[in-house]
Amino acid sequence: MGGGVLAVTYSVVLLLVRVSYTDVLLVTILPLPLSSLCLVLANRPAASVVAAPRPRPSGSAAGQGDTVVAYRALLLSATLFGFSFYSFGFPILTVAQSQSGSAPSVISALAVVTFGVYLGLSALAGIVLGGRRLRPIRAIWSIGYLLAAFASLAIGTLYAVGGSAPTFYVAAAGLGFATGCVETFEPTLISNLVASHRLSEGMGWLSMTRALGLFTANLALGVLFGIDQFYAYVYAFSTALLAAAILAYAESRTRAGVGTTPVRGASR
Repeated sequence: MGGGVLAVTYSVVLLLVRVSYTDVLLVTILPLPLSSLCLVLANRPAASVVAAPRPRPSGSAAGQGDTVVAYRALLLSATLFGFSFYSFGFPILTVAQSQSGSAPSVISALAVVTFGVYLGLSALAGIVLGGRRLRPIRAIWSIGYLLAAFASLAIGTLYAVGGSAPTFYVAAAGLGFATGCVETFEPTLISNLVASHRLSEGMGWLSMTRALGLFTANLALGVLFGIDQFYAYVYAFSTALLAAAILAYAESRTRAGVGTTPVRGASR
């Protein structure tokens, strides 16, 4: 995320000095070959023998049932959250269209800053939450899904009432922090619920459900944007809220220790 914030910073500066969009995009291409070159030149670590992970003990039948409930609830809620996890290009357009009376270069810069705020708070969430011992399942539905729902609703409401750029930044900060929480604790919860020898499969299912949701979200928001932007964000609010409700219900139905034991989030 640090590189993203840096990219937003120099993009804003270039827009303020009235560099064309085409030239700004050309500048953003430069880091790609440089980063690829760094990967090629990086020294490969010496091979080491790593012991194969031991499968986790099966536990009681009740414990297995609770784990299945939590795992399926996570995949379902992750899919629903994916339905609300739109491309951040939509809020950038919303901010740009909400500002009037300024020069086009200033409006573009104000809109791009929104993305920088989002990236910065997402990175901050990973740093702050990743070092704390939190219950993964509760952190995901409360700090993640629920906060994202109300942040999306805030963006839509600010558009409807003609909010200023700083107020949009507050909503973008909330959405960024929520995203950082989800990206930190969803893999952690999967690793708690899935046996070590099936961890790759569990992560694959999580990635698939999120990708399916993201694809659907961008289609839905694209259609709703053409009708009314407020409706687009209400849709995102509703699906994220439903995802939070499902995971909160799953937490109430599972026994202590199944995704509820405080752990540190995955490092980002």
